[in-house]
Amino acid sequence: MTKVPMQKPRANDVDELIAREAYKEYAAQGHGSQSFERLHERGGFCAMEIILLLYQRIQRIEEARQK
Repeated sequence: MTKVPMQKPRANDVDELIAREAYKEYAAQGHGSQSFERLHERGGFCAMEIILLLYQRIQRIEEARQK
């Protein structure tokens, strides 16, 4: 598989509401042993983790609505 370069994110932070939504998915996947606050004391999510977690959260919500 060919790989292409990625730009480094310009922002070093993200709105708390967005991070909390990503954390909800993180916890739903069984990784919620540390609190939201502790996770961010340790450096928080990287940009790709937030993107992936929010995408997975959207999928989880849409699947729940279809049931």
